[in-house]
Amino acid sequence: MKRISHRGTLVLLILVIAVLATGCMPRGGVANAGWTVVTATDEAVYSVLASGTVVAVNAANGQELWRYPITVERPGGIGAIFSRPDPNTPQPLQASYGEPVVTGDLLLATSLDGGVHALDLATGAHEWEFRVEGGIVGGLTVRDGIAYFGTNENTVYALDLASQTLVWPRAFLAEGWVWSKPAVDDERVYLGSMGQRVYALDRETGEQVWEFQTTGAVPGSPALSNGLVLVGSVDENVYALDAATGDLRWATPVGHWVMGTPLVLDDYAYVASLDGNVHALSLADGTPRWEAVSVERTVRAGPESLDGAVVVANQAGELWRVDAETGQRVRLYPDVGEPGTDSGIGAVLSSPDVQDGLTVVGTATGYILALDTGAGPAVERWVYTAN
Repeated sequence: MKRISHRGTLVLLILVIAVLATGCMPRGGVANAGWTVVTATDEAVYSVLASGTVVAVNAANGQELWRYPITVERPGGIGAIFSRPDPNTPQPLQASYGEPVVTGDLLLATSLDGGVHALDLATGAHEWEFRVEGGIVGGLTVRDGIAYFGTNENTVYALDLASQTLVWPRAFLAEGWVWSKPAVDDERVYLGSMGQRVYALDRETGEQVWEFQTTGAVPGSPALSNGLVLVGSVDENVYALDAATGDLRWATPVGHWVMGTPLVLDDYAYVASLDGNVHALSLADGTPRWEAVSVERTVRAGPESLDGAVVVANQAGELWRVDAETGQRVRLYPDVGEPGTDSGIGAVLSSPDVQDGLTVVGTATGYILALDTGAGPAVERWVYTAN
């Protein structure tokens, strides 16, 4: 198996993301564009747009419920030359790559400038902000009122949301950037790093319990299932580790980088690789359930569950359903055109969110697409574009 150096891996990953985003800048452009990440509930879809604006959209009809910050018109013409932005005026978030999290009456969003932002779920009012050194790339995981997240300063934090104070005596220092959103169980916090490591930390103290070394960076988030930690790597393997000890149970090569989170359904883990293939691997020993299935274009994020199937989105802005049992594929969106042809909505770089037959994706150009994906063919419910 070929080995990719740590430094070379970082450069290659940055180049891949840059290539994926080429031509996908949101309208109006921002210095640090995000990916338009989405989280759906029965009532609303919450999103940090590529421009850094946070919006809540009615899940039924796509009508905007609120936005943060509220757009403020600045003078035009000669007045714009002498005007200066008010430093007290709320500004859009810096680039956001992790999906926002609904917890209680708050929406939590992270940003590349190290901010954890808490917005009122009903109104979008900015309740508080907690800032750390280093950018937050992978988003955060909330359990029992504690938010866990990592940064590109190699650090991992646990933040008490009620008091906005750090829980651990000191941040955990990883080998390499932490782009991985942590996975959390009752005892431990699990994450991958760009330094070719998978870690388990004590949830109460932040101290390392074990580490496992791969042969490539681990940009994606782990998945947990029945005592296993499942994670993909740039070394083209999917690993299953013992959650208690970190011992290797199995490693299966899939032929290309894995940058997203595995999806566990019943006795199998489903992963998407960067070459546009979807794989189904047995949790028992890592053997494939069926031959890899192509969805035609690059897939950066992991799949989501959809009524006994998995749904993935690709660089062309297409959505595909792959039957979990047979591997049979069906393109959900768009319903016309050759497979792999750009859909016109832009690249999808984060995972879809599926809620009761509604599949929602955000695109690098700032669109939010909602599809009814029940038993029959997918039907476009609405498309949101920021004004």
